[in-house]
Amino acid sequence: MNNIVPRRVFIFDINGLRGGSSQSLRMLLNHMDSARYEIVLGFGLRGNRTRWAPYPVYETKMAGFDNYDFAPMSWNIRCIYHALRWLAHLPIDFVMALIWLRQIRPDLVHINVGQALAMGLAACSLRIPLLWHIREMVCPNGPGQFQQWIYRTCATRMVAISRAVAARLPACADKITVVPNSVDVSSPHPEEVEHFRRQHGLSPGRLVVLLLGGFQINKGYLFLSEVADRLASEPRVVFMLAGDMEDMPASPLHRLFRWLYRTLRRMPGERELIRSRWQRAVARGQAVFVGHVRSDLAIAAGSLVVCPNLTTEPFGRTVIEAYAQARPVLASAVPAFDEIIDEGDTGWMLPLDADRWASRLRELANDPERARAAGCRGRQKVPAFDGRTHAARIMDLYSETLFAHR
Repeated sequence: MNNIVPRRVFIFDINGLRGGSSQSLRMLLNHMDSARYEIVLGFGLRGNRTRWAPYPVYETKMAGFDNYDFAPMSWNIRCIYHALRWLAHLPIDFVMALIWLRQIRPDLVHINVGQALAMGLAACSLRIPLLWHIREMVCPNGPGQFQQWIYRTCATRMVAISRAVAARLPACADKITVVPNSVDVSSPHPEEVEHFRRQHGLSPGRLVVLLLGGFQINKGYLFLSEVADRLASEPRVVFMLAGDMEDMPASPLHRLFRWLYRTLRRMPGERELIRSRWQRAVARGQAVFVGHVRSDLAIAAGSLVVCPNLTTEPFGRTVIEAYAQARPVLASAVPAFDEIIDEGDTGWMLPLDADRWASRLRELANDPERARAAGCRGRQKVPAFDGRTHAARIMDLYSETLFAHR
């Protein structure tokens, strides 16, 4: 019997240290068939070698092209800064990508995030089959059209993590396959959850409302503080704010520009502003910061997960993680939440009206069984996001990409 030589796949991500793309990459590697594919990893940020052992890892500083509507405005000074920064880095990043690809000699390149335009251009110039994984909502502006042109020109096949993401790329519609993210659905031990609740003063009988994110304004932290103010006289509702309060790693020049931007606009950083806005609620025992914790532990300790996003959401990983712990979700009525939340069945979607959100939370505090029943129904949706099924679909797309390139 002839031995089958595995095809070498180079998977590239800008970050690798944290974020949704890193979580998805870890899940994919856990279920990858090593007999079919040999994996080599690359990252545009240093500090990944130990984290991703034992896979071969290439890493250097590269600039991503950030043109996504995660901020309330798609055109602002941040967008212009990131575009100029990417242009300044492009020659060096492109040459480095060429060097890597010539050294690795992959059969296929899998770009795990939409920002890595330099790597896409390098793979295209060397005529290497390219599967491009798009995880972001591309802005419908001039730079967004430029991104679509790069994707269309360079990618052999594309993956979008939701229909909402795919809808933002009409020029690439014939190349896109929608494959939702896989989600880790592990559950913490009940004693661990009980200890966590005691540690943070989350007493039984209260509706514990969890907001889990990166402490970014677009995730709705300031809006939820307005909801908390309207529930100041409701002792049965307590808000739990979980997530990393530290800024993403950045170069000294990037930190300097960030400081100048905040100073000139006389505004604090996002995390400082969020913390100051929640001070009153914390002082009256209505809210608690729990810091950077495991998502499964925080969700299991809560009663309800909220996602009050100000703008579109590309997928909604937190929603599926909530379902895995039998917790319902209250979210803003934006794409792509409507793809994974069944209104009134597994959760609720409301416009960003603080009075309506406060009213719904008050109703759930009065009827906790309604929240528990919705969470149990949500758990039935979890198998659709199984890691093994997701990895099998991606490996099939590898085969399709190689075939289409030939």
